[in-house]
Amino acid sequence: MAVTDFVIILCWVIFFAVILVGAFRTKPTVERGPLSNKVFYTLPIVLAIFLLFKGLTAQTAPGTGLSQPLYPFYVQVLPATTPILVIGVVLAVSGLFIALWARVILGTNWSGAVTFKEKHELIQKGPYAFVRHPLYTGLLMMFLGTVIEAGTLGSLIGFPLFFIGCWIKLKQEESLMTKHFGEEYTRYKIKVKALIPYLL
Repeated sequence: MAVTDFVIILCWVIFFAVILVGAFRTKPTVERGPLSNKVFYTLPIVLAIFLLFKGLTAQTAPGTGLSQPLYPFYVQVLPATTPILVIGVVLAVSGLFIALWARVILGTNWSGAVTFKEKHELIQKGPYAFVRHPLYTGLLMMFLGTVIEAGTLGSLIGFPLFFIGCWIKLKQEESLMTKHFGEEYTRYKIKVKALIPYLL
């Protein structure tokens, strides 16, 4: 396994380990978004992950019984040169830092689903002073870094799907936040961009 592969995998392992441990220390849920809405953001995210790891593209090679990627998703679009691999790793590591920072600052207000917590706080400090959804910013950076490191057509197709899934979910979350925080959240939305400071 290449060093860059190891670093990328380690980033994801650390992220999911922190999320899993933190999931046991959150506030009780007061309101949960409709279960039907979950499909709209889950489907593109799951599809993006399958494309990234070629899970969706596996087929059995005739006469061999071996699984191989389905053309053209395995085609290498980005060359595996050192500068490109380094860019991928830097993005992934930076994204991990931002995501973990956001998760720590969010504390017990966090949820993996679209929910409103008991005594929910509108966090506007730390990374939330720069973007409204820094955890998604970090995740998107990690995913993009992984895509660049993988360099396949399937992974490149997967990134916009992953972005769409995150965007749909954050919009659902913002609808819930606006419902409960009203003008305070509206002012926050005007003042701070969603994912990229001063741009988006």
